[in-house]
Amino acid sequence: MEFCHLLAHGSQVIREELPARRWKESDLTQRAKSGMDKVKMAVRLREETLVTVKWIASWAGIETASYVNHRLYRWRKGTLAHRT
Repeated sequence: MEFCHLLAHGSQVIREELPARRWKESDLTQRAKSGMDKVKMAVRLREETLVTVKWIASWAGIETASYVNHRLYRWRKGTLAHRT
């Protein structure tokens, strides 16, 4: 599978997720980086696409990929506080 195709699928997931939350892409930088909605979108992107964590961090307005990795790890372990 080509990298461009993978990014296109990631973009499709985003086009589905943002309206479901009544967000615009510009809302991403205004929302908390630790917000549960951002984590849920990142989880879906990682499960359904092959986009990188670095790409997710850049798209979501989160400073570092390591922070995204940390949040995904805590989600998988079930230790993430369910804040909105």
